[in-house]
Amino acid sequence: MPIQWYHRRAFSDILAPDLGQLYIAEYYWQHTKVGDGSKFEPPALQRPPKEWEFPLVSKNYLHVNPTSGWKSKNWTPEKWAHTINKLAESGIGPMVMTSGTQDWQKEHCEKIYQRLKCPIENVSGLTTLKNYLSIVSNARLVLTVDGSASHIAAAYQHKCVTLFGHTSATHFHRNTEYSRAVDALKIVGEPSCRLVSLPEEPVIAAVSELWNHEVPPGS
Repeated sequence: MPIQWYHRRAFSDILAPDLGQLYIAEYYWQHTKVGDGSKFEPPALQRPPKEWEFPLVSKNYLHVNPTSGWKSKNWTPEKWAHTINKLAESGIGPMVMTSGTQDWQKEHCEKIYQRLKCPIENVSGLTTLKNYLSIVSNARLVLTVDGSASHIAAAYQHKCVTLFGHTSATHFHRNTEYSRAVDALKIVGEPSCRLVSLPEEPVIAAVSELWNHEVPPGS
């Protein structure tokens, strides 16, 4: 964030190191005085307890979470539906779809649902935060836009494919054995590229590859 004139009236020392190419969590780690000299480790979550589970029918599922807190991160319902249908045709499934509880988030998922030719367990807008954490944790793979589902999956060290548009895959995605970023900017090559420009094929390929990829323990 830019330093404003009034900041100097509140703070005697201002340090604003450039983010550069760092993953955001590592950036804060490097520039926070933790005092123990330990090596950066990405944030980690314990698996949620069984009582947080949502009563899903599906097991070992692909978790599709098409929304985040920002409408600007949306992919189109048509592209979501085409991708989900193609993945189902290739034998990937069962599938579970979630979203936040805002009306626009539920409407976005409903538009996707109406265009599907394959079954999906649609619980969009019906879950609590505890349910949501459990659904992410128990999925075989998470497919989502840049947002909470991606970050939570990373904290569980769980397989995840994240779609990026105008937000930075460099800063908000950490490359691992269990994660893939599909970056519209790199694929489409337009400055300030929005996610709506991303074609379906790279997403289908990334999910198909990671779905069957064996992740070494502790990766």
